[in-house]
Amino acid sequence: MKQRGLSLVEVLVAGGLLSLFLLFSIPALQSSQVNAEDALGQQAQLCLAHQMMEQALVEYSRPPEEAGGSREVVNSINGQRSSLKFEWSRTEEQIGPNKIAVRIEVSGRKNRQPVVLESVRFWEGGSSL
Repeated sequence: MKQRGLSLVEVLVAGGLLSLFLLFSIPALQSSQVNAEDALGQQAQLCLAHQMMEQALVEYSRPPEEAGGSREVVNSINGQRSSLKFEWSRTEEQIGPNKIAVRIEVSGRKNRQPVVLESVRFWEGGSSL
């Protein structure tokens, strides 16, 4: 008589191996979720810094000034909303008759390193140094 199907021992061994695989894959899945959220936070931080730099560079008639504050960015991942709060600062220094050095720094609580962008903008009402 031919044996059909699997024996009880084979099923138990396969079930044990499958449960071990699932047991060891759960931490990897959890860390990948944390890494994805961290990457999203860094991307939002960088996007905010570029947006603020573009805004600072197009203001030709504004004299050099310093500013700072905080901004909240709301993200949605798989239907779950999360908000990230970023602290930002803008420092400007006149470096020539019509040139102003602009420095934007954006830092977040979850992100370890701040994003720092530096550029030069031109000012219509510049005075000679």
